[in-house]
Amino acid sequence: MASRSPVEALAVITEPLNRGEAIRHGWLGDTGMGKSVANQILISDLIRRKKVDLVLTIDDKTNRRCYYPDGVQVPTIGAYINDMPPASKNRHVVFRGSAYRRDLNDIVTPGEVAQLAWDVVRVGEVQVLVNLDELANATPKQGQAWLKESATVASIFHKGRGAGVSITWTTQIPQFIPLAAFALSETMGIFRVDAREVDYLYSKRVISEQLLDVIPALDIGEWILYQKGRGGWDGHIYKFQLPQKKEE
Repeated sequence: MASRSPVEALAVITEPLNRGEAIRHGWLGDTGMGKSVANQILISDLIRRKKVDLVLTIDDKTNRRCYYPDGVQVPTIGAYINDMPPASKNRHVVFRGSAYRRDLNDIVTPGEVAQLAWDVVRVGEVQVLVNLDELANATPKQGQAWLKESATVASIFHKGRGAGVSITWTTQIPQFIPLAAFALSETMGIFRVDAREVDYLYSKRVISEQLLDVIPALDIGEWILYQKGRGGWDGHIYKFQLPQKKEE
């Protein structure tokens, strides 16, 4: 297995945007393996290279600070809409998800963010990216289905590519994700997950047999790129340097 620069993988993931098409990409991995860091790097790369006009993130982390350095936190969808002129100058807007609830009126759901993306593209020819920190928040935690209020998330997977609505997503529990999300995502970055999750992915024909031993053996920060319709795994291992944890 050969190591390769992650810059090359990012170019593959974002390639549809070169043709004016949207992307559908997912990150899978256990906690602490690096999927959130990888997603942040991907989002920053898209913004820096002006591949998308607006990123709408729903961040499910409990940390009060904004995990995305290029993002501006907005408390609710209503607050974003009411402050549209100045807010529209921010190319990356971050909403807090279900893990950071203050009261019921402040809950921002994946479906609401997806609907906002559709509303934006309907009024102008722009490329909008919906970035879901944990895709399982759009499901009833049983897999194979979407929550009723997440129908707009499903519509991005099915219809977003040609409409200018991209989606990136992360999860550590693939069993909670509808198979359509795997089937319709052109690319996936897979970090180490337990053998149980790997067996599930293989049983549902999400990954090929050759990865049954590869994925559980990945080190922290290492990941593989899986491409639908392009032979699956490209045979390379990529690695991002993860931030060093501060000593107590």
